[in-house]
Amino acid sequence: MALKSDEKTCAMQCSVNNGGCSHNCVNGKNGAQCLCPESMVLAPNKTTCVKPCGLNNGDCSHICQNTEDGKAVCSCPPELPLGLDEKTCPQGFADAYRCGCSIHVETPHTRKGSLLFNLPTLLYGYHDLWAEDVNGTFQVLDQYPNFRPKMMQKRFKKDIEQERNCLKIYRRCPQDCENMAKAVIDDGLSTVFTVKGTSGSKTIPLGQIMCERLLAPLHPGRRPIVFFDPGPKCGRPISTHFLQDVLCCGHLRIPNLLETYVWNKKCDGQVSIKDLIAG
Repeated sequence: MALKSDEKTCAMQCSVNNGGCSHNCVNGKNGAQCLCPESMVLAPNKTTCVKPCGLNNGDCSHICQNTEDGKAVCSCPPELPLGLDEKTCPQGFADAYRCGCSIHVETPHTRKGSLLFNLPTLLYGYHDLWAEDVNGTFQVLDQYPNFRPKMMQKRFKKDIEQERNCLKIYRRCPQDCENMAKAVIDDGLSTVFTVKGTSGSKTIPLGQIMCERLLAPLHPGRRPIVFFDPGPKCGRPISTHFLQDVLCCGHLRIPNLLETYVWNKKCDGQVSIKDLIAG
């Protein structure tokens, strides 16, 4: 019990100045015990209730948000990933396990053919799936919401802590590269990309980009193949997925004016300046 302010009367601890508690007080065998509402937590002084983020920033390294059920949820600035501990924001992606995704021309053997197109590289080892391309890094599900089925997204969250593991990389990398190809190339070889050049930016279909990169005639056509590369830590590149379209390229030469390779969309072996302009 505690002595009241009249210094004569004894009362239960919670009856005197609310037991020193900022919010709820319960009388116990060992004196007053302070309790907090569901949306708050008890501070180290055992008397004051604060929002979770008000206590050491919720143990978050950067951004902390309070939830209605009294939890602190950590997040990061847009350019930084959230670590597997769901608390810290690693400075950059130096420690990421990388899954390289690229498209190569089909060959008679199992080795990679000539490079046709680079897809974004997947970055593993963080709370969310990230990727990087020539424009920088981004969260995959932010840019491609349907990258994984919802069921797969839940399973991905469940065992994310095991992501820094070559076995996991081999399990995820092939399917993720296939998903990335389908997400980026949503209209086959007709998918249009913006390419920056010396004279400015222009839109070019993927088929034309591939033929200009191949720098060789391709007739009859061959299928582009998606390869995944788990990186030097985990193994060598392996094919994972064939694109549905067949790539055909023709040689176009106009004396003293132009010499290039043109995407032959019809695969009929005939190309002209109209094919290059039409794309």
